[in-house]
Amino acid sequence: MSRCWFTILWQILVTPGVSTGFDLIDLEGLAPVDGIIWAVAHSAFDTITPEVLKRLCDNGNGSGVVMDVKGVLTRDAVEQVGLGYWSL
Repeated sequence: MSRCWFTILWQILVTPGVSTGFDLIDLEGLAPVDGIIWAVAHSAFDTITPEVLKRLCDNGNGSGVVMDVKGVLTRDAVEQVGLGYWSL
């Protein structure tokens, strides 16, 4: 198999008119999560600060983590709000 499942899934998600069964929601409508994978460096996400990420990772266990694939955030800023930080 020459293509991995992620490539196939990505093509399905970004192909107009293809139903994936997933609904998009605003960040305000997102239930608290354990972690966030920050995988793009698009300017549309510039207003999402470490403080916003902390609110999103407020699941009550105190151990939220941000996986910053693109290195957009700084470790210090993320850790200052009490989140773990991981980057490539």
